[in-house]
Amino acid sequence: MPHNKKKLIQLVNLLDPALVDRSKNGHKIDLASLFEDVAREYIKLTDSPSASVLNNSALNNNAPDSFKSSSSELSSSEPNSSKPNDSIQNESIQKITDQTLTQRDPLTELPNRLFFSEYVDQAIKRAARHNKPFALVFIDIDHFKTINDTHGHQIGDSILIELAQRIGHSIRESDVLCRLAGDEFCLLVEELDKTDAILRVIDSIRHQLSRPFEHNDLSLIITTSIGVSIYPEDGNNFKDLLHFADLAMYEAKRNGRNSVSIFTPEIAENIRQLNGQQKKLKTALQFNQIKNFVQPELEFGSGAICAIRQIASVPVPGLDSERALLQTAERGNKTALLNIELIRSACEQHRQWQKSFRYIPRLVIPLYQEFLCSARCASVVRELVDRYSLKGSSLEFEVNETDLNSQCDYGHESLKKLYYLGCKISLINFGIGPSSLRLLSSGYIQKIKIDGTLINSIETDKQSRLMMEAIISICRKFKIRVVALDVSSVSQVKLLETLKCDGIRGDFLSPPVTCEEFTDVLATYNRQNKNHDDLFTEQNFLEQKIRQSGIPPQC
Repeated sequence: MPHNKKKLIQLVNLLDPALVDRSKNGHKIDLASLFEDVAREYIKLTDSPSASVLNNSALNNNAPDSFKSSSSELSSSEPNSSKPNDSIQNESIQKITDQTLTQRDPLTELPNRLFFSEYVDQAIKRAARHNKPFALVFIDIDHFKTINDTHGHQIGDSILIELAQRIGHSIRESDVLCRLAGDEFCLLVEELDKTDAILRVIDSIRHQLSRPFEHNDLSLIITTSIGVSIYPEDGNNFKDLLHFADLAMYEAKRNGRNSVSIFTPEIAENIRQLNGQQKKLKTALQFNQIKNFVQPELEFGSGAICAIRQIASVPVPGLDSERALLQTAERGNKTALLNIELIRSACEQHRQWQKSFRYIPRLVIPLYQEFLCSARCASVVRELVDRYSLKGSSLEFEVNETDLNSQCDYGHESLKKLYYLGCKISLINFGIGPSSLRLLSSGYIQKIKIDGTLINSIETDKQSRLMMEAIISICRKFKIRVVALDVSSVSQVKLLETLKCDGIRGDFLSPPVTCEEFTDVLATYNRQNKNHDDLFTEQNFLEQKIRQSGIPPQC
């Protein structure tokens, strides 16, 4: 049936003038109000015999099928029904309004997944007709669970609302943004002249999101991981396009978060391998298959091995290093579970040594952000210490300073509780900003550890040496010890002693060894020093470990 342009114009003119004006001025339209007005005026027009032609109007042709069916049901209402006309109108309007609510996210007032999937189906048909690509952009907030756990769901909800508004301000009127679930959003960008044009849209979005999110006295920096799939290159249906955009988003997270990834077949292969690694990690955690190594830490002043750092891995490809193990756990949201297992296995190992030996160095365990910034961190540690009959001072927790940002109030509280439990706290990746000085002055940091990036350049770079001197000087004022990591040569050792560094860890002292190998070292030392109260001496331990590692003494 041909379109009745006169009736269509009549319908548009009968809409709420404020909504029409807003659309002319390039503003967003309140879809709920628009649907109500359309329904109301549409029903009025059904009094005319020619009104039914609107079923095939351009408004209906471009709408998702669910809206088409609603319009059809309305137009089929009998004008001569026994019910009064006003009642028919009210029921029909309510039906349209109810359906609108089921297709709209109540928090952000964006279209939800149901509406979005049907809209993308229509976009696929349009793109096929006009032979133009479009993009799905999958947007996920980084560390949103930590934000919710730390600041509460009210703050989390306000961030979701403001993020939706900011993205809305950075896209075109023709683009459609929806909230899929939780902290996941998806954007449809049609009419792409070139597929790389999507990057300009994403740059605009990231620029809008770069400003801090303010809520009362709280100021948060929010980052997102973004994945993109392109029609028709990556799929010809909503399910595939969304899936591949999701995979690309996880690739962005794998690359360090706060980044963008466009889907490629290589990403799919990476995800396939990742899924395999996730299964292996799950098995390793379930059956206690994580293997622990330890690396000694030497204290210059006493010449003692004061601590041994736990280094965990799983003896399978893809999980056979500490870094790979952590990355796999992060991608599978298993970091807290991994951390608990590391602490449990460290406590178990220390308890086994306690049964046989009198002298045992403190065990150093990494503490990861997800577990550190959870409310249960200190209570879990206390439970494990009690279970294995240990003192808190038997353990030292190594924390990356970057994990203690302004969004991690629970992290600071966890460190304080661990300190009062008797555990030692050390910081790695130490900086000199305000947050760093806050940590130094907190009173519960006993040790700062400087990684190899700085240590490897102190012999040749004057600025690096001055930086090291400044860190040592500041820490001494707070009575905090400084330990150099990744030390690999005797010349570095001598320079660090000259700079009054407090200790070292690295391959010069000893490469990581298995717990079984270190048990032999403990046995030898305890047998030789059973009548002495001193700890491991530098001479005894260094000579033995240098021989075992094969590192020439002159290195």
